[in-house]
Amino acid sequence: MKLAKSVFVVLFVLLVLLVSSCAGQEEQEEVVLDADMVTYDEQTGTGTAEGNVRLERGNMTLNAPYMNVDSTTSVVKAYSEPGKPVIISQGKETLRGTSLEYDLQKREGTMYGGYGTMPADRGYVYMDGGRIDIAPEPAAAEKQWINGTKPGEEDEDTFVAQWKDVTMTTCPEDPPHYRLVTYRMVIIPERRVIAKTPDVYMGKHKLFRYPFDYIVDLRKKEHNPFMPSLVYDSDKGAGLGIKPRFYPDDNSTIDLTLLQWSDEGFEWSGRYTRSFGGGFSVFGETAYEFDSDTKKKEYRPSWGAQWQKNGWTSSLIWSQREPRDTIRRSGEIYKTTLWRNPEFSIRSPWWDDPASPSTKWSLSGSWGDYEERLKQAERTSLGLHLRGGENLGENVSFFWRGNYRYYDYDNGETQETTDLLLGLRYSVSSLSFSSSYFRRWTYGRSPLWWDDYDDKEMAYQQLEFPVYKDLSFNFRTSYNLYTEQFDERIYGFTIDKDCMKWIFMYRDHLVGSENDDWAAVRLIIKAFPDTDLSIDSRAVDSSYGD
Repeated sequence: MKLAKSVFVVLFVLLVLLVSSCAGQEEQEEVVLDADMVTYDEQTGTGTAEGNVRLERGNMTLNAPYMNVDSTTSVVKAYSEPGKPVIISQGKETLRGTSLEYDLQKREGTMYGGYGTMPADRGYVYMDGGRIDIAPEPAAAEKQWINGTKPGEEDEDTFVAQWKDVTMTTCPEDPPHYRLVTYRMVIIPERRVIAKTPDVYMGKHKLFRYPFDYIVDLRKKEHNPFMPSLVYDSDKGAGLGIKPRFYPDDNSTIDLTLLQWSDEGFEWSGRYTRSFGGGFSVFGETAYEFDSDTKKKEYRPSWGAQWQKNGWTSSLIWSQREPRDTIRRSGEIYKTTLWRNPEFSIRSPWWDDPASPSTKWSLSGSWGDYEERLKQAERTSLGLHLRGGENLGENVSFFWRGNYRYYDYDNGETQETTDLLLGLRYSVSSLSFSSSYFRRWTYGRSPLWWDDYDDKEMAYQQLEFPVYKDLSFNFRTSYNLYTEQFDERIYGFTIDKDCMKWIFMYRDHLVGSENDDWAAVRLIIKAFPDTDLSIDSRAVDSSYGD
């Protein structure tokens, strides 16, 4: 029997509610079915919806060209047409396939010929595979698809998808420049994607199997790097490392860094972070690393709390044997080890300056109890920070930074530092330049060595130009105006694809008797630009200012 579309929408709402009622649910949730045409057979209790079919239940939506509903079993079967897939979505997460069988009572189902997308920081995570099993979070926990959620805390309204033999990538190209292939992947919408020990491919070539679970955090819009790190340090030799991440529960993360050096052997570090909401979190971490100051391996524990909200940031940190490098006026690097017992710091948001639309300013403050090489001091600091910039033409822009800091020590000594950075970015044809001038004025002194700042005057120059297609070369150097000599040279090659960027860097340190050269290879997945494979903490700062 065929009736008008609006009549059948009402009839099917009543039909599905009857199914839910017969299933003995204490609370019925409205299920809405809409389509261009609906046919219902009273004798068999089955109905067919055709044309722009849309079924809604809670925050789950099912779209298909054709759908069959059996009121006796509460099972929905949806089918696709060429160019019109079956789509099941929740929030911003969407799964597509050729067909779907879904139990409205159990909220469980299976999709075939599946593919889908998840939002990343920039762009999307693309997935393609075969069978997808779908179940609400409590059922998924019972099936051991997921862990880390305490019994009774699962969300009944969140469906979890378990995917078999699936390929994932953030590259929209066909074929993608890189992809991960896993035998099982679990999707928790708006929370995370977990790929079990995936194989890593570059183009059509398999490189290796990642030994841990690859995890994309959809809330923080970040991922743990799946490519190993290749680094070089003049103190440690060549190194190969990896950085896995684990989620004990929805509010906790464990980050590890595992690194094997040719000269100093195995190093590791681990950090546990737990969030309590409202931007507040606590952490504890430790590391077993070679100390270039003591020339032996040391444990470096630290712990504390952090808070971030509305642009405000603050922290309370204890640390032991923290490595510190300070660049002196001569350009030489002073290496030492620091204890914070503890340190409290706070920083304001960046506020617009009403007198200058291109200027922003912020404030900072800290108090700390520090120990360095058997010397101890308490320090209070206050800071004022300014930054600005503007375009001067089509290919020319100007930027500047200013920082003033006042330090007061418990022995009566004080220290003031004023930093100024002036910079210019410009391009000529295919050549890109960045020139900057940095000046620091220092008054007073510190009873410690690590923060006993010197006057400093530096000039920096960077050049970048394309070599061939996606390959470009960049070079930068720093010139010490006090010593009238170059402090360092940094060489780099960049391979910039549509979805990924390879960066090869080598730093040649030119000052002092200690050779502080280093090298690194980095892979940046553009969908997650804030996380890459780099372990080297001495990343090159492009601004030389706060």
